[in-house]
Amino acid sequence: MCMYFVISNKSLKEWTWRVVNDAGESIARSAQYFPTRHECIDDAENFSEHIADAAFYDSAGVPIDPMHLKRGVFPPRKPTIKIKFES
Repeated sequence: MCMYFVISNKSLKEWTWRVVNDAGESIARSAQYFPTRHECIDDAENFSEHIADAAFYDSAGVPIDPMHLKRGVFPPRKPTIKIKFES
């Protein structure tokens, strides 16, 4: 089973992350909102140490550019993924 990090926002000051599976279903999420995208990605990267090979995507299913990841951990170019939207 593949897992992906999805970074999304409700506003410019409310960022959150979640982990989704191949079916696009959420299996984990951040415990809080972050004031910036950068802080949100940092927290997701810290959590990613517990999940091997999880790639990073935005809420539209588009891969996040490796330059935005502080550790530069990013799998080879991947296609977009389908994500189930949550209310």
